[in-house]
Amino acid sequence: MKNKNQTAKEKRGFTTEVNNDLFINKSDIELIPLLKSNDPRERTSSATILGQRKSEKAIFALCEQLKNEKALYSKIAISETLGKIGKPTIKRLVKYLGKIGNNQHKTLPGKIFNKWSYSLPRDIIARTICKIGDSILVDLISACYVKL
Repeated sequence: MKNKNQTAKEKRGFTTEVNNDLFINKSDIELIPLLKSNDPRERTSSATILGQRKSEKAIFALCEQLKNEKALYSKIAISETLGKIGKPTIKRLVKYLGKIGNNQHKTLPGKIFNKWSYSLPRDIIARTICKIGDSILVDLISACYVKL
């Protein structure tokens, strides 16, 4: 029998390797629509498998789902998947900078922020781009220049 904590985590899309293994034999074409499943665990598992495969076919669908995703673990899995796919995601990710959520800084603060007890506002797309690493800096600058 499941405890309350386990049930709450599952509602937020928490999965285990056992859950993810149920999706391993599905093709990318079958997994991509599952990113919009009503079950957040299916969204997490499909994103996780797509990330293991570094599926470039899924980039657009992953970005679109990240825009709307509410379940914590699903959102994390999508972000990690885009980070694993790497360079091919840059042109698409740049289009979403500053557009997902309402917790991004819009201007530089006038004074130093001294609170460390809770997370600071940040853009999930910027965090996703950071996961790719510095090997994409030239591509990132190029994509940003085109955007301007």
